[in-house]
Amino acid sequence: TEALAVEDQGSRIFINQTDKNLLDVVDKTTHAIKAKWPIKEAEQNAPLAYDEMTHRLFVVTRKPGKLIVVNADTGATVQAFDAPMRVDQVLWDPGSRRIFVCGGDGHLLVVEQDDADHYRALPLVATPPASKTGIYVPSLNRLYLAASPGETKSMGQLVWLDVDPRK
Repeated sequence: TEALAVEDQGSRIFINQTDKNLLDVVDKTTHAIKAKWPIKEAEQNAPLAYDEMTHRLFVVTRKPGKLIVVNADTGATVQAFDAPMRVDQVLWDPGSRRIFVCGGDGHLLVVEQDDADHYRALPLVATPPASKTGIYVPSLNRLYLAASPGETKSMGQLVWLDVDPRK
């Protein structure tokens, strides 16, 4: 298990089984597995985010790097995008209707949701290498990224990007 997303208003938990390329749907009350959806576009599904309003899951894979938009009612793929490599986190902001895919390879992928079935990738944003985790603060329109020094022996960094809200 790598990541999970929990419905606030519903009864489901979505769990990525990275080693099996599956997305499990679990009942919050009974803990029974209701469905097992294969991730077919790539391997090693890891980070996961959820848009409960439109019932869309945002699954990121590592082999190769992909962002896959999945219908949370059927398990069907809605759309897929190439994503940065070495991603540890995907963030969903319902206010701006944007998905942020934090890549350890020095890139941030931002995808805008036009509606539940249509998404657009914006140009990649350069970030420090190893900026693969972060938090989005909607009240500040700011994305904070933690850049880990990893094996480089350099100093870790906290960087932020000001995000223009959609109008």
